[in-house]
Amino acid sequence: MAAEPSDVRKFRENKLEGGEEIQAFCGGWVGEMLGNGDKSLHNGALILTNKRIAFYCKAFFKEVFEQIPLDRITSVETKSLLGHHQATFHTSHNALVFKCLAGGAQLDPIVKATQNAAGKPGKAETAPESPLDTLKKLSELRDAGLLSEEEFAGKKAELLARI
Repeated sequence: MAAEPSDVRKFRENKLEGGEEIQAFCGGWVGEMLGNGDKSLHNGALILTNKRIAFYCKAFFKEVFEQIPLDRITSVETKSLLGHHQATFHTSHNALVFKCLAGGAQLDPIVKATQNAAGKPGKAETAPESPLDTLKKLSELRDAGLLSEEEFAGKKAELLARI
């Protein structure tokens, strides 16, 4: 692993949680070159831990900290053009867009590890289907000719017994 930049060292000192370990990092930036407000450019480090992906920038007058728990990541998108690399980590409601010039040697392992871990530990379970919803679907299957009247009646009795 490369020498630890100051942003990674400061993340380790100020943001690392109990039981959390830094697995990889890459120097780069978030924001736009001429951006304003939340689109402002911030140089820092993308840090992968065993629990989350984070961008951290700590300077004398500012601190920028964006994080996404690994189990909340729904997809990862990458782009590369003329040595400029970008990785976008999506959640259902947000995205972290990180850009760098380091390229494959530092960013690719983070992207691959994030894709492998995304959504796995503690992923929210979907609520089980209600018996009434199941009955509606069975009715549609019967109406489409995919279930016989006897099969439908048997399943209907089972579902109504659960209510």
